[in-house]
Amino acid sequence: MLNRLPRDQNIYLEIEKKIKAAEAGFRGECYVDNFLKQVTFPKHYAILKELHIQINQNNYLQIDTLILTKKYIAILEIKNIRGKIYFQRNPKQLIREVDGETTSFKCPEQQLKRHVKKLQFLLQNFKISIPLKSLIVFAYSQTQVVLPTQMNLSQNLSHKTIQSISR
Repeated sequence: MLNRLPRDQNIYLEIEKKIKAAEAGFRGECYVDNFLKQVTFPKHYAILKELHIQINQNNYLQIDTLILTKKYIAILEIKNIRGKIYFQRNPKQLIREVDGETTSFKCPEQQLKRHVKKLQFLLQNFKISIPLKSLIVFAYSQTQVVLPTQMNLSQNLSHKTIQSISR
């Protein structure tokens, strides 16, 4: 599609930016997929990727990666963002500084809260009771994450600590 647009149109840069973001996200998810292959999980488990579940007519649950075991379910929100990352509290968003530019993103912590709420709703409808873990995974190895002091570190992991979910 991008090749069909003249480069001087305003929409070209917007579409190019969205394509690059989607490609980066896909690369990040592939990196985490390869990493998960090296993790020793409990005997019986399943890893579901790019999960889309319809909750009701106008409501969906979209999860990057879902890990199912007999003891827990883990929701992974995967981010492939380079640079220095700040979790801003008010308004809740992710701020990135890289190459002298500042960019804001939707807060992955808020995304996870919505995912957990929707998944809990589904599980309750099926009368399933199992602990849920929600994890933010930064796939880009050079990302520097600056966490606010009040953030719960146990729920927000870098790519180096994902092995803790295998226990």
